[in-house]
Amino acid sequence: MQFLHKAIGGAMQIEHLKEFLLLASNMSFTKTSAETYQTQSTLSRHIAAIEEEIGAKLFIRDTHHVRLTEIGKAFYEDSQITVEDFDRSMRHVESLKKRGEILRIGYLYDAARGLLPLISEAILRSNSNIVPEYQALEYGDLMQRLRQRQIDLCVTLDIDPDLGDSFCRVYIGRDTYYATMPKDHELAGRESVTLEDLSKQPIIFPDPKAMGAINAYYRRALKASEYGIEPAAYYKDIPSLAYQVECGMGLALVFRHHQERYGDRIAFVPIADLAQSCRVCIMWDKRIENVVQGSWVQELRALEK
Repeated sequence: MQFLHKAIGGAMQIEHLKEFLLLASNMSFTKTSAETYQTQSTLSRHIAAIEEEIGAKLFIRDTHHVRLTEIGKAFYEDSQITVEDFDRSMRHVESLKKRGEILRIGYLYDAARGLLPLISEAILRSNSNIVPEYQALEYGDLMQRLRQRQIDLCVTLDIDPDLGDSFCRVYIGRDTYYATMPKDHELAGRESVTLEDLSKQPIIFPDPKAMGAINAYYRRALKASEYGIEPAAYYKDIPSLAYQVECGMGLALVFRHHQERYGDRIAFVPIADLAQSCRVCIMWDKRIENVVQGSWVQELRALEK
């Protein structure tokens, strides 16, 4: 651990260590910069600063691959412990200030809004000392914070196959894509539309950098390759998408749960030949179970449908 001791004794920022851990997990500067909402050059500078501070290279980079050096592998193991200890210490400080064990809950806006009371009751039943702390987030930001352990659990759509087995899931509902368009659009009065109907229209896609997993899910749902569908525009959040659709910039796929909020402004039409749906789940990193005590895991699992 000599490299890590030297680094922590210097000016290294804990957020840069978290970026290093994410990069070591992704092995992709492109993916990591997207998930941390910064440019690749900024990420590279942060990694270079760590390497300069410890006096050793952490990654081997060539045209097609990124991989850890032997020192990088050792630094990765030590950094995980350091970041977890730091997060645990900060949580302890916060819990002392609030006289309770904080459980940071991120949720996906309207997809989770109606479920929060049920989830909150289950958590509070498990331990009266737990203080739930809520954050409403867009999908990309929500999943980034979960990966970086800036939130403890989230209520979200289970659409990202890259999360792996280190995350626990409790399934509490389902959601389905609808086509959305201006209320005066020629397709708006139909009982349903088809993918072929949509392929003839300009389609607004999720931004691949801010919402990579949803972008990939979106393409699969639309069968974009089969129908030759290319983005007419991009969106980074649902309020912006609703505005773009309302202004006639294109049609879009949105999950049914958004209809309650935006149905008075834009039309929502079922898609007859789209069987694509996903499950709504409560998700958390298994490691948090050792940090936040109580029977909250059992209480949440009892909610599964």
